[in-house]
Amino acid sequence: MSNYQYWLNEHIDGGDDDLAFLTFPDTAPSNLPQTAVSQGVPQQKPQSAPFESFSPQVFESFSGQQQQQQQQLQQQQQQQQHFQQQIPTSVPPQYQHQRTTDSINQHQANGVKSSEQQRQFQQQFQQQFGPQNVEKFLRLLEDFMNRNGTPLAERFPVIRDKRMNLFLIYFMMSKLGGFNNVLKTGKIVAVASKVGIPADNNELLKEFVAMYHKNLFPFEQYASTPEGMKELAIRREQLESQMRQQGQQRTPSASNQAPPTSNVPVPQQPLKSSTSNPTIAAKSSVVAPASFQSRTSKPLPAREAVQKAFAPDFLRNYVPRSKLVDKPTGIDVTSLNSYGEQLDHLKPVFLYVPELGKIDINALTMSLASNLDAEINVALNVLLIVSTDPNTIIPLEECMNLLDVMCDLSMSIMSELVSGNLDARKRKDRYEDVEACNFKRSRIDDIFAKYQSQYDSGKAQTITVDSFTSKQVDDLIEDDDEVTVDTDTSSSYGDDVESVSTPLSTDDNEFQSVDYFNIPSYLEILHECKKEAESVDINIHANTYRDRKLMLVEELSTISMILRNLSFVNDGVSIYNNNVLASHSKFQDYIFTLIYTICTKPDAFVFSRKLLCVLKDVLLMLVNVAHAIELRSSKEALLIVVLCLSFGVKLEKEEAHSGLYVAKYDQHLNKYQFHAIDIFSKILCGSNSNKQLMGNILSGEEKNEDVLNLMRLYLGSDDLKDGNLIIRLFGHLISIIPLDQLHLGIDPFHDKLPSTLQSLLSCLILSDFIADYQFDSNIALKLIVSPELIGCGLLKLSFIFAAIYAKTNYENKIMYVHISGKCLELVNSLLKAAIEYSNSSIFAHNELMTLNLTPKIFPADESILGALMTPNLPHEISIQAVESTKLMTKLKQLVK
Repeated sequence: MSNYQYWLNEHIDGGDDDLAFLTFPDTAPSNLPQTAVSQGVPQQKPQSAPFESFSPQVFESFSGQQQQQQQQLQQQQQQQQHFQQQIPTSVPPQYQHQRTTDSINQHQANGVKSSEQQRQFQQQFQQQFGPQNVEKFLRLLEDFMNRNGTPLAERFPVIRDKRMNLFLIYFMMSKLGGFNNVLKTGKIVAVASKVGIPADNNELLKEFVAMYHKNLFPFEQYASTPEGMKELAIRREQLESQMRQQGQQRTPSASNQAPPTSNVPVPQQPLKSSTSNPTIAAKSSVVAPASFQSRTSKPLPAREAVQKAFAPDFLRNYVPRSKLVDKPTGIDVTSLNSYGEQLDHLKPVFLYVPELGKIDINALTMSLASNLDAEINVALNVLLIVSTDPNTIIPLEECMNLLDVMCDLSMSIMSELVSGNLDARKRKDRYEDVEACNFKRSRIDDIFAKYQSQYDSGKAQTITVDSFTSKQVDDLIEDDDEVTVDTDTSSSYGDDVESVSTPLSTDDNEFQSVDYFNIPSYLEILHECKKEAESVDINIHANTYRDRKLMLVEELSTISMILRNLSFVNDGVSIYNNNVLASHSKFQDYIFTLIYTICTKPDAFVFSRKLLCVLKDVLLMLVNVAHAIELRSSKEALLIVVLCLSFGVKLEKEEAHSGLYVAKYDQHLNKYQFHAIDIFSKILCGSNSNKQLMGNILSGEEKNEDVLNLMRLYLGSDDLKDGNLIIRLFGHLISIIPLDQLHLGIDPFHDKLPSTLQSLLSCLILSDFIADYQFDSNIALKLIVSPELIGCGLLKLSFIFAAIYAKTNYENKIMYVHISGKCLELVNSLLKAAIEYSNSSIFAHNELMTLNLTPKIFPADESILGALMTPNLPHEISIQAVESTKLMTKLKQLVK
């Protein structure tokens, strides 16, 4: 008898409810009647199941099947014992024998099916706990214990003359949640009873626990770790491949030695019946051989092999198997986290403003002017922290040197980025002229003067020495003939910076070499930033110490953030910071040179996110200082226009072909368009000189050929008199006014009243440009009769605000009056410009007819009378209503 059979027959019996899944198949012969069909079915040879099939789910299904089979067997026995008593008395005697025979055949068929299910269940059980699987487990256990330094003393330990099967014990412990869980819940007694250890013998129980703790508990702990799972899976595959190869080597030799058995007759056992009727028994004995021959001659069809589906059993004390997922998609999260923490510790740590202590602005200024990368980076970081703190204020009036140095440094950085000479900051001379900073006489000077008076007859000699080596400079120069000393003492740092900044501002060669002039729209840059973040090829987290160009871009971005923070108006001593910046010439050079660099060399900023950050900083700086900026050239006016248009909505190609001029505005996407309109309106309305420069740019009458070349590059056309630029700017300004939502009243205007008024003021000035300057087409007529119906929408908006002003008492009533008056004034200005241009045009009649047929560009008579008869309506609205009536009368006369 083998070890497995000994363990199976001697040590297993029923037990506790928690271990109900370990109810094993009954191997004793059955008392049920056996038919010839059950004998004719060939006995399948049990095969060894793979090691992956050692799972508790197998026993869960087995236990339900076995209980159902036992119930069926008991029901069949009861039916066969009382079979004769259940025959009705009303049946004639000649038919009773026939009914009895049919019932017996049916019960025999059920018995055959039950015996087949029991045999299949027993085969599956033997495959699960077969000798080969037990051998695999013992080999894995022996390998682990040998490597652990505690080899197994025996593969089947003996406790009170009973051999313990380690595989079954390990399986039961794993099923119940592990050794520690079994001890805590007190189920160790039930486990021990399953292997033949009495529950009332404490000594044997202690010996059983000690045996498991010594032989299986280390293996259980190791198998629950990720490393153990991985190693055991590899080792299990190796054992299976070895056993598979050994089985293939044994198969040829066994087949050659096996005698032929095809001609050996199969003995047939007679049918046994539990009934006492001899007639039925005789009849069944005669029919059985024929049925046996017919069934053995033909294979069983596939339908008969399908077993009846049983309802799943309810599992008690089910402990699901858990697996530690520490490497999702093959990535070791723990190692990656450790690596990330190391990188985080390597980052430079800058203190908060209260922790910095006393900050010397003069020292930071000298660090920025030192041309040393380390000094510059530290100074910029400190200034960024200080400028970000709302409780710390830097008054620029008292530290103008700091503002000069930051502007000069940014200009030099832009010069390096544009030229590509990234090492221009390095020093070229070995010597530098320095002056003493302390002019106060010290005590040593007094002592020296006292003794010097005793030797007045002598002559003073001056020796020039090197401050580092203490050697005479003449001797050092004689030793090294290649060294040249710059004796020009008139040069200074400011002169060097001005020479660097000159090519970007005034040199004509710079304009001639430009082949690109445009700023991508805000949404386009956002999409580029998203692509860079999602791209695998672009390293957006590159280190600046490895890329000097990226370091210069970071320094330029930091300067823009510092100046942006300083431009905000705070209470106290920094209330005039914005005015100081607006009137500072170097700051203006910095701001316009930065915009020009963005327009001509956007690739110099390496990443789109850096370009976007710098662009937003420039926009916010101009928002804070635009009210006090005085434009100095037409180039600066063009840069302002290009910057403002870049933050607006761009017309699609289909919309442009359809004749639309106003793009659809989305406040959530184009959140910076309000700031762009604020900048343009402040500069345009700031002074007459600004208005004159803007008019020359928008009308195409600029005389500077270099500026005209930039305009041609920006517009993509050589015709600058077609009014394309002023139409784009007009659509950009009017797009924030929701003329398509007037049916909702003034609710869409609550959060944009100031921007609406600024837009109307700027559009009024643009309408004056349209009337004063000469264009190749009737620009005013295009805007009035556009598909967006700009004139009709503005007229309706004017009377809506006028009615609200007359009937309500809101706190924004004064703003309602201005919006209503400016809307009427803008419509009248465009109508007047269109009529005047049509009178001098060769297409005068067609243009006037088009203007006359445009609906709702003139107010109705009732609206005009209501505006004139309302007593509390301001005169601004009534004057424009009368002007509109005059224009309508003039147009009708010209059409006639």
